[in-house]
Amino acid sequence: MKYTYEEAKPFLRLRGRTVEDPERGGLYMNWSTCGFDLHFCGKKLSARFEAIGNENRMDPAAPMEYPCLAVFDEEDRMLRRMMLKEEDAEVTLFESEEISECCLQIIKLTEDSRGKIRLIGLSADGGLLPLPERDPRPMIEIVGDSITCGYGNEAKDPAEHFDPETENGWEAYGPRACREAGADWSIVAASGIAVAGWAGAPAGFGPPHFAMEEQYKWTDRAISDLRNLPNPEWDFSAHKNDIVVINLGTNDASQIAFSPDREAAEQRFREHYAAFIREVRRLNGPDTFILCTLGPMDYYLLDEIRDLVKAYQDETGDPKICFYKFGHVNMMREGFGADMHPSVRTHERMGRELAAVLRRILDA
Repeated sequence: MKYTYEEAKPFLRLRGRTVEDPERGGLYMNWSTCGFDLHFCGKKLSARFEAIGNENRMDPAAPMEYPCLAVFDEEDRMLRRMMLKEEDAEVTLFESEEISECCLQIIKLTEDSRGKIRLIGLSADGGLLPLPERDPRPMIEIVGDSITCGYGNEAKDPAEHFDPETENGWEAYGPRACREAGADWSIVAASGIAVAGWAGAPAGFGPPHFAMEEQYKWTDRAISDLRNLPNPEWDFSAHKNDIVVINLGTNDASQIAFSPDREAAEQRFREHYAAFIREVRRLNGPDTFILCTLGPMDYYLLDEIRDLVKAYQDETGDPKICFYKFGHVNMMREGFGADMHPSVRTHERMGRELAAVLRRILDA
């Protein structure tokens, strides 16, 4: 049986900040670990996707970057992994010699700025079934940069340059921590992104599209601009976050390093980070806990972030915000991923650290 996205939608549980295309039809699932869950009965399930490649903005001569996708079962075991390179691709999600009934998770492994995906439809030799009811889970939103995306975490050599096939957001620290803590999650992150715009930085440096302060309240500004779609604000009331984890500041430190006036750049960061905390609180409401973090690559702004969080607490009396420092990369035990980014081993350790913090907050 063939389903358009609109026909399949009642059977899907969407993950992350997804965007529907009112003109072309279908669902864009672009952020890291965006996707959907479904319940299927039959021998074979396939999907039709549109893959949208991205140029490598640091090296326009490099090959086009295409999105990677994976299929997991309900026990979080990876069943299939694929890179989508065709504008209109039919791919097999599940295949068995016998009729099987199973719940599947279809997850984008790569980030928004490394290729985009539009789900056009599904095809099943059996059919889609309603998803089983499940107990409510806490929702964690993870806001960050390349570290949060799992940039190059599966690369074997730190001298290896980024390749989308070595980026696995599912194995990044945030999703690992949430699975360990029994929570659902959503990621808003992009490699190179800073809290504030890169004023004063040399050409070629800066966020891939928007600063986080310009992106956070929107669903997906990049696809809205690319496809001339309506640009809706994310509905925070309909997607209530129990905790928002903010791991930003690493690229802001780079901005400061390249600034002709470091003192002014540091003051600008303090102003914009403080304003961003207030914006996250305004959008999420008073019941969401805000966890400001930094690490594990660069700690130049650690004292500033810690002090900004304390100053906000002192001024507002807000009890639902705190700071946490991730442990630094252990080069001897953990190694590095591509371009000296955290490896899967580092993400495993960070995931355990964060899971312990999330449990304390959720149990309070």
